[in-house]
Amino acid sequence: MIHIKRPFLVVVIGYITGILWGLYFKKSIILFYIPIIAICLFYQVMKKKKSSFKLFSMRRYFRYFKLIFSIKIISIFIISSIISNFIVLVLNQKYENISKDEEEIQKVVVVVGRKEEKQYKVSYQVKWDDFYAYLYMDKKKVIELDIGDKVEVRGTFQKPKIVRNEGGFDQTLFYRSKKICGVLQAEEVQLLSHANGRTIEKLIQEIVVQIENKIDILLNKEQSALLRGLLLGDTSQIEEEQQKAFRISNLTHILAVSGMHIVYIVIGINGILLRVLGKNKTRLILIVFLLIYSAITRFTPSVLRAVFMAICLNISKLLHRKNDTINTLAFSLWLILLDNPYSIMNIGLQLSYMGTIGILFFHSIFQTLLQEKETKSKQQKKKIQENFIIEKFKEILIPILAAQIVILPISIFYFNSFGIYSILANILISIFVGPVIILGFIMVTVSFLFFPLAKMLAVFLQFGLNIIIGISGISQLPFANIYFPTPSVGLLIIYYVVIFAIGELYLIYQNDFPNGTQIRIKNIIAMIKIHIREHFKKYRNISIVLVIFWVLFSNLPQKLEIHFVDVGQGDSTFIETPLHHTILIDGGGSEFSNFDVGKNTLLPYILDKGYNKIDYVFISHFDQDHVRSDC
Repeated sequence: MIHIKRPFLVVVIGYITGILWGLYFKKSIILFYIPIIAICLFYQVMKKKKSSFKLFSMRRYFRYFKLIFSIKIISIFIISSIISNFIVLVLNQKYENISKDEEEIQKVVVVVGRKEEKQYKVSYQVKWDDFYAYLYMDKKKVIELDIGDKVEVRGTFQKPKIVRNEGGFDQTLFYRSKKICGVLQAEEVQLLSHANGRTIEKLIQEIVVQIENKIDILLNKEQSALLRGLLLGDTSQIEEEQQKAFRISNLTHILAVSGMHIVYIVIGINGILLRVLGKNKTRLILIVFLLIYSAITRFTPSVLRAVFMAICLNISKLLHRKNDTINTLAFSLWLILLDNPYSIMNIGLQLSYMGTIGILFFHSIFQTLLQEKETKSKQQKKKIQENFIIEKFKEILIPILAAQIVILPISIFYFNSFGIYSILANILISIFVGPVIILGFIMVTVSFLFFPLAKMLAVFLQFGLNIIIGISGISQLPFANIYFPTPSVGLLIIYYVVIFAIGELYLIYQNDFPNGTQIRIKNIIAMIKIHIREHFKKYRNISIVLVIFWVLFSNLPQKLEIHFVDVGQGDSTFIETPLHHTILIDGGGSEFSNFDVGKNTLLPYILDKGYNKIDYVFISHFDQDHVRSDC
């Protein structure tokens, strides 16, 4: 019987495949598997006898594929992908059949989220049957609601906006990743009944409100907003300019509660309770606290990932069992996707998991590289080992590099920008953010027990928060933010295949005791080197021809393309000339809206087309709906 070392890794890869197939192809994946299986069976029947040795022979290397991907692994992958694909197709149909867009409806709903103030409206998250939605009420007609209240809503149901431009923001997938089906635009709201008793959701919400009130009292507005983001992941109170500074400096991850926060919580609780209560009791308290904290932070995917892994690690230590980090990581992702398959499109989830994968895979590689760089002689090695500052710098730098090499392409794909000072900013922030988060938790806890002591701690905390705000000021430096055209999905796949292949080969050649498979890989690479050396001139000529062909092909005149960009009210036209020049005619906009069409619509559209500059700009006339945008 074949033993699968990491079954949940196979399950989750298959599950993701089925989800993506359902989201983008909107067809059953079984239709894809049937011809593939038929071809494989036909090949087995028609395959010839063993032929003579060939270096580049599919048959020769197919046996290695069968060693890695056994029938059992392939079966689990296929079954998992079929299940997830079926679930997504059913959910797609379910969301589509809820109601028509702009249809008049009358629903009885239950309030499940706290009130959020907007410019002209008040918003609540509500639920009816198995659906969640946002309830919008005019501020003039608003009635105070609480979690658990049952209300009757009469108004208009609005579906999420469709993608209006190629590569634009997909509000439908964004809403579904949060289990939201649309918006109830209320004309009349009637309270039917108040919540019965204190539900868990209401209790958690009361705790959050009390924590926010304590923070607001102890700190000024700017510091309070930042600490809310650091501890609770609530960035709604942070000014737009400050959020932009964090975004340009590539520091937004500290405002999205994730693995870093959980690590500091674990360090803080262990530091305070370990000597007093011992290991086992401290671990039990830590597990309970992490569950409460994940509820307080609204069970965001990045928090669930980190909390689940921390809990599994502590449970394994309590049971004296070895914890497989990769299997645990895969299992946590599978549970999140089992609850909501659309979570795979959550950018926070993608960055969190890919960053963790980068640290797990590349940490040892960067550590070895830095050690090799530093240890040119025994005397130098001894000197470096005695240098505490350099060792600490390495501890900070290595995880940042390991995570950045994996998440950088995703960041460019979604945000089209990269700050050249981001590594420096992350190194500086990692020095101060840990103590600030730990001290912030201590201050909030103490504020419920002895408020004067909390006020004393707030003085030190203010100093740390000001330093973090100061570090985000790196965004003001020249060239702090460089825009990049959106890379294609194919280019992203090639990038990840290359870096992981290089990393794996590096680990193989660094292994002093390689296993059988690693020896085979070394032998194959050696044979390829010999083959290329023997036919060097041929491969050199082919490479030169391919490069010349690529240069000529990429500079050939193309078709004239005219794109009429949907900028809402107003007009905007983007033109690609046959000689690869770009022309923008008008930029759209509206004098009745603060929505920045240039930044939020036009700039992403041009970057998605593969351009990061415009050669010519023409304005037809100076009405606000033609020029009120800022690229």
